[in-house]
Amino acid sequence: MADLAPTKLVVDDAAAAVLCKALKLEGFYPEFTKDQVRGVFPHGDLSLYPAGARLITQGEDGRDLFVIYTGRVNVVRAFAQQEIALGPGDFFGEIGLVRDGKRTASVVALSESRIFRLVHRDLQYLMSSNEELAKHLEDIAYRRL
Repeated sequence: MADLAPTKLVVDDAAAAVLCKALKLEGFYPEFTKDQVRGVFPHGDLSLYPAGARLITQGEDGRDLFVIYTGRVNVVRAFAQQEIALGPGDFFGEIGLVRDGKRTASVVALSESRIFRLVHRDLQYLMSSNEELAKHLEDIAYRRL
């Protein structure tokens, strides 16, 4: 059986730009660079996940947010018998961020994927200082429920 553990990667400016656009940070960071990623999300990381790797399991505790840089993932909500494929620039995990922290879906990499994991405490700080971003993430989370 192949190793499905993620490999940590170095964030470059191209990856930082995708993250900035996905989270709509352009108004605050017109040129979001790799150095700013480290400053804004000091506990987060960018990792390479092999196809078949499970990123989230429905029902587990978790409040981190994930943003896809490259690749595709499949979001499966067992109780709703629903599957959604997401790709570059999309994010997932926002429901756990704004609700009780219980994951409402499982997420598996459909292909080799580079994915940011943004840690809850970094996001909470950013959201507390940016009401517009907090509202944006909450709106998406509630639409996906």
